[in-house]
Amino acid sequence: MRLNSLTAKVADRPPARRTNCRSISPTMAIAPATVTGTECASLDSDPMSDHRSDRARRPRLLPFVGQLLVLVFLLTASSAQAETVHTVALVASVDQVLTNIRNWIMGILAALATVFLSIAFVRRMTGAGDPGEIEKAKTAFRSACWGYLGALLTPLVIEVLKGFVEA
Repeated sequence: MRLNSLTAKVADRPPARRTNCRSISPTMAIAPATVTGTECASLDSDPMSDHRSDRARRPRLLPFVGQLLVLVFLLTASSAQAETVHTVALVASVDQVLTNIRNWIMGILAALATVFLSIAFVRRMTGAGDPGEIEKAKTAFRSACWGYLGALLTPLVIEVLKGFVEA
């Protein structure tokens, strides 16, 4: 029922006239009126005009420029030449590789443990008797202990791996 009344209102409206104005006032949307030349500025002088028709007439340069750049790149590119690569081994044996791995693991674990120990001391000193902060400090201290223990046990783990590799 409501749809029929809306279509009837649209059908009763007079046909819209084309004008040179790009902006439509709210009153024109309901009942278009004739616009005189003095009320509407020309399209060239209107700073807010929509130049879609000008855009449609402009040549599409982007695809052409892109194709031209690809063509120039392909024409100027030199052919790739494979060079022989001489690799020099920096380690003499598997034992030296495992020793390097041990040193790296020990260094990383000790550094992390030191960070957690520092955090534990700072939390303990700034906790001001707060039970939550003291518990967080204890947790950080336990993490630091585990880190130092891992750093101390790393040589043992590497020795076990050396036994598997050499066997």
